[in-house]
Amino acid sequence: MLAVRADRRDRGIGRQLKEYQRDLLLAMGVPTIYWTFDPLVARNAHLNLHHLGASIEEYVPDFYGTGADSPVDRGIGTDRFVVRWDLGRETAGGGEGRQTALEDRRTRVEIPADIHELKARSPSEALDWRMRTRRAFLDGLARGSRVVGFERGLEGHGGSYLLAPSLLPPLPPKRVT
Repeated sequence: MLAVRADRRDRGIGRQLKEYQRDLLLAMGVPTIYWTFDPLVARNAHLNLHHLGASIEEYVPDFYGTGADSPVDRGIGTDRFVVRWDLGRETAGGGEGRQTALEDRRTRVEIPADIHELKARSPSEALDWRMRTRRAFLDGLARGSRVVGFERGLEGHGGSYLLAPSLLPPLPPKRVT
């Protein structure tokens, strides 16, 4: 697990850690890595899709179980995106380069500004966000759309994932173990 302490966030440390990880793995001959992240965490979406240029491979409901034992996930489940990062690709602004030409057919899936703060304040509202976004992602991906980017919201707003019809046939579901 790679994480940045709450009091050290928003300083570019997460990006530096991922770039360091990339350099180490490329030196070892590893061309691609996969990991998971919670789709409701806007800062992770922005880092993974915009800065690193990673791609969403799959959406998995309750990837780590119900989250009953996790103070972070308790009450809202452990839904995760499975992310793929091709390490040899240029990373700066990677999410923007994957925008599709089918802009009029894009769908937005909004997320809250801070799911953890929302969960602490209103667990039922946080669960509502989880269920709404779960349906939107599962429905969109089942129809052959792909997550093509993430746009940060204005101050106090999380942002929106952009889903667009894939120019390629949908990938069959796969399970990362």
